[in-house]
Amino acid sequence: MPRNEPNPLNFTLPAGDSALIKMRIFDPFDKPLDITGMVLKYSAEKIDDPTHRIDLTEGSGITVIAALTGDIEILIPVGDMTEPGKHLNEVQLQDGVDSQVVAEGIITVTRSLNPSE
Repeated sequence: MPRNEPNPLNFTLPAGDSALIKMRIFDPFDKPLDITGMVLKYSAEKIDDPTHRIDLTEGSGITVIAALTGDIEILIPVGDMTEPGKHLNEVQLQDGVDSQVVAEGIITVTRSLNPSE
C-alpha cells in the first residue's frame, strides 16, 4: 500500500467538528502517484456500529489539488462525525474496474467540546 508518513488519517476529532485532511498518494515505490483520470472515494465508519458511516467523493468532500503528484484534500463537514468512538477511515482509488485502498487510519471521535451539546 502506498504510504503517507505521518499518517494523515490517524487523528482525534471532537464530535460534530469538521476536519481537513491534506495528503499525497504514493505508488508502491514511494513515488508520488499520478491520479489523473482515477476515481477517488473516502469513507469513515464507526468500528462497533457501521450504521454510522460517511462517504465522500471527488467534488463532494474530496478535492484534487495536483493530480500529477497525487495531492488531495478531504473535507469532513461539520456535523458528519457525531458519534464518539473509533472510526475506520480510508481512501480508495479506482482505475477502471480495479479498486484499491491507498490509505487508511483511525479517527478517534471525542465528546463535543461545546457544553450546550
